Amino acid sequence: MENVPLIAVLVLLVMSIPLAITDIKEHRLPNPLTYSAITLSAALVILAGAITSRWLDLLFSLNLGAITFGIGYLMAHFNGIGMGDVKYLVATNTLLGWFSPWLILPMLAIGFTLASIVSLGLIIARRANLKTPIAMGPFLMLGFFVVTLELFEPVVTVAGGS
Repeated sequence: MENVPLIAVLVLLVMSIPLAITDIKEHRLPNPLTYSAITLSAALVILAGAITSRWLDLLFSLNLGAITFGIGYLMAHFNGIGMGDVKYLVATNTLLGWFSPWLILPMLAIGFTLASIVSLGLIIARRANLKTPIAMGPFLMLGFFVVTLELFEPVVTVAGGS
């Protein structure tokens, strides 16, 4: 039952599709989806903590979400990232913190690296400049997707995969 948050991971991966499409088109992540993602992540991490009595892991996971919000809010205040991205990261980091806080680093590294590569390509192609805003959400979502593949490996193995 400690893997109850995997349900939230699956739902968040599915929710990432309309979030990414909206972010690409409108450069925003809609509040109803990001708040739902945060609520779902927190609720299932709390449920997993209550079922397994892993209280320190629960506290750590929820604190990671709160710290993410604090740092993200400061970044948004100084135009480094949008608040939709911050709320999406609160949901993902709360979930990843339950499994291992170290999963957050590769997720961010993948997301920001991909965004940098695409931005550089756009600048070289003269389709953007250093002031052109870029939708970060899809890149963060790709990072989340890649990192969560590792979480599902034991499930696939148990289900008869290789």
